[in-house]
Amino acid sequence: MIYQLNNIHSCTLLLFIWIVTVYPSEQTVSNGQFSSDDIQMKRFSNTISVSIHAEIPDLVPYQVFLQILFRLPEANAKNLMVFKQPPSEKGESTSYIIQGLRMNSDFYDQIYNSKMLKEIGMLTDQTNDENIQDFIEHYRPDFSIRYYTCESFIFTLINDAFQLSDNLDDLIKLRLVITDLHNILKYKLGNMFLDTSNMDGPFYKAEIMSRNKLHLLKQGISKYITFQSFLSTTTDRSQALRFVNKTGVDYTKQAIVLYIIQGHDEDEIQQLVQPFADVTFISCTSHELEMMFSIGQIFKITSMIQNEVTRVWSVYLEVLRTNETEHLTNLTNYFLSKIVGQETFYNGIQARVNFEPLTITTFVTIGDYYSSVIVKNYEKAEFYYKKVLAEELESPEDFDFEHQPMFYYSRVAYVYYLTLGHINNQLGRIQYEQENYLEASQYCQEAYNAYLKIKDDAHKQTLIAQVFIIIAKIHWKYYGEYAQAAPYFLKALQLDRNNAQIFISIGLSQSSAEEYWFALNALTTALSMIEKLNETDYLSLGFIYHGKGQIYEKSNQTWQALLYYFSAENTYKKYIPSNHELRQQIHDDIKRVRMVSNNVHEDL
Repeated sequence: MIYQLNNIHSCTLLLFIWIVTVYPSEQTVSNGQFSSDDIQMKRFSNTISVSIHAEIPDLVPYQVFLQILFRLPEANAKNLMVFKQPPSEKGESTSYIIQGLRMNSDFYDQIYNSKMLKEIGMLTDQTNDENIQDFIEHYRPDFSIRYYTCESFIFTLINDAFQLSDNLDDLIKLRLVITDLHNILKYKLGNMFLDTSNMDGPFYKAEIMSRNKLHLLKQGISKYITFQSFLSTTTDRSQALRFVNKTGVDYTKQAIVLYIIQGHDEDEIQQLVQPFADVTFISCTSHELEMMFSIGQIFKITSMIQNEVTRVWSVYLEVLRTNETEHLTNLTNYFLSKIVGQETFYNGIQARVNFEPLTITTFVTIGDYYSSVIVKNYEKAEFYYKKVLAEELESPEDFDFEHQPMFYYSRVAYVYYLTLGHINNQLGRIQYEQENYLEASQYCQEAYNAYLKIKDDAHKQTLIAQVFIIIAKIHWKYYGEYAQAAPYFLKALQLDRNNAQIFISIGLSQSSAEEYWFALNALTTALSMIEKLNETDYLSLGFIYHGKGQIYEKSNQTWQALLYYFSAENTYKKYIPSNHELRQQIHDDIKRVRMVSNNVHEDL
């Protein structure tokens, strides 16, 4: 998603009147415990967790996670709205779009407010806190900005979670408020501003930080910086610095830093990765102009300068250029399609959706994210898969139809086994990757049994084919004989002959078994299938080039090996994070082949 820094429309009078009328007062949210100056100083000068990366692909995993998080509704069927989508062309059938109701200003339920507080450990049977009770009783999606900008515990909870941003579990637990904040910036306020003259920036944010973090910023000049929290800024430089409490700063261990966000000089639309908005008229400090950027905003560090008199470091941040934003958006959408796909699993419900921004995600999706090739955190993936099996997934016999749309009545059993099969198949793949072959076989058997319960159709065949692929790999690794794996690869092909992934798996296994001619043929077939469909499947292309290079290297065809290794390297560099093991593997392969080539030339 791309958001423009300019071309802003003004706020409608009706929205402004509604917000002023119904929004809770500062006194209500903060219980009168903090002054406006206290609230401003804490929010405008709070420490922001950041990450710095040199390449666009390095930014992708966190952006993919956020997109999954923003689409994660509460686990209850009544929290869904089904929209009928008429056919766009003659002959097409009517489809349905499923959307969570967190964006509906009239939808709120104390149950969900309590559930979030219980998940993060703030609400127990013994809890007797006035602020917590107020949140449970009064919080609703459109009040998220108010609760965040006032000195309520919500601000502290969110920013504490962002300080530990490596542990994304905390963000998942706070998904209700985080999603509400993001959605109100994106859908309600994204194109609505009282004063458009301030929307071009620059924007300022001051912070007292450690010398280690300052050193990290210095090393990040000309690199990308991601703010892993919501970012409150002002257009008044002096005011931003005033919010910082300069007394007590130990300049041997700390530094005062002023972030300065500005557009670039090129004559093109200024584009942002995440939404931002003028929240002045609904924040607790409405007398101060406040521009809020959503979590995950990305800029490029252009320079850093220290004022020798004030000792303040100015860090100049530039909005990404169009080509950078588009490349990041394309990569994020690509990996989202790999992880989320078209099939959405939801508490015994499955829906095929047509519009990516409305695709529902679940804890199954979180598991798929952690088990994906760009993350590969199998421990976390197992946790969320097993959480769904233990807590979320309802059998057809136990399913509650009370709030269930009629559209789903005939699909509950189908979806139950679909979800059960998918989770077990993923757990089988994880165990295979960890070389626990017996456990992997057991999970694959469970997946196979679940898929057998689904009615016979083409989709069922493709699902079972995926199980056979993993079983084939298990047999190859466990027995060390390709003949043990071949029957299962053959079964997979019989069920889903047009799947390039099957041919890639066959080719890589045959290469390991030193069946080089057959392996090369399988990979060539996969490549031709991808090219014929005109698909942009970056990972598959990288695997094919890498696999062919390995085949030619093992066949002592050095120059052919290098050509394919270079193709794989170029693909990985453009689309896979720099710290990924595939990048290191291809680097090592090229280095090894070059050394062999140099030795041959020396011998000659």
